[in-house]
Amino acid sequence: MENEFGQSSSGSLNDPESHSFLINHLNRIYCVKAHLYERLPDVYAHVPNDLDSLIAEALVKIKQQLTGIDRIFSLLNSKYEFEHCESLICLIEDLFCSIHRYRDNSSIRALSLLFYLENIKSIEFASIHILRSVADLCGRKEIKQLLLEHFKDARKDLILLTHLSATYLGA
Repeated sequence: MENEFGQSSSGSLNDPESHSFLINHLNRIYCVKAHLYERLPDVYAHVPNDLDSLIAEALVKIKQQLTGIDRIFSLLNSKYEFEHCESLICLIEDLFCSIHRYRDNSSIRALSLLFYLENIKSIEFASIHILRSVADLCGRKEIKQLLLEHFKDARKDLILLTHLSATYLGA
């Protein structure tokens, strides 16, 4: 049966396009997490001392999450590539640079860090949600399980975000 665009509407996601879709979204997750891992240490000099240990703890967890994503790539016989992530990298880098723009105003700087972290979380969680659904539809139970574990780890990993929200937004 064909849909209005002349494409098969069988619902099958076991084709090269589906595989490519999985890889592209996994690349997005890896991209934002790798950016966070690479750039978060640059924040040390510009944050209150009470965030030092939270940042160090976050870096350890991010490294573990990147290793988990590498494992998913391996199951898909692929690896992380920057291809198709250029715009996302520009967005995330721009958000990160706003932290340094306000280095003389600790409250605005902290809010900029919070905004950066919120955006990373949003991109990561949206991609995980979609990937889990696609992995399920493709019958890739192991990948779906690894994505679920990554999601649970990432949710627990919000200590820095929670601290900033409580401190600067009263949330």
